[in-house]
Amino acid sequence: MSTLLRNFKPLQFGFFAQQETMSKNKSNAREVIRGGFRLLEEKENNVIVLRQAIEEGINSGITHDFDPADHLGK
Repeated sequence: MSTLLRNFKPLQFGFFAQQETMSKNKSNAREVIRGGFRLLEEKENNVIVLRQAIEEGINSGITHDFDPADHLGK
């Protein structure tokens, strides 16, 4: 059994969805779930962008004549 399934607590999520709908943050559980998926999608997109930036940095090579003071002054 995967860690995800072992740690899955449907009652905990159901309670959270109920709290959100009762506090008027969301009108129903579907909105709570959609909001969660939107946040997950945003996080995943940020991870993709970060990985691309890291790869670009790795592939850019090493600069031997880098002057940090000069760089910060620009």
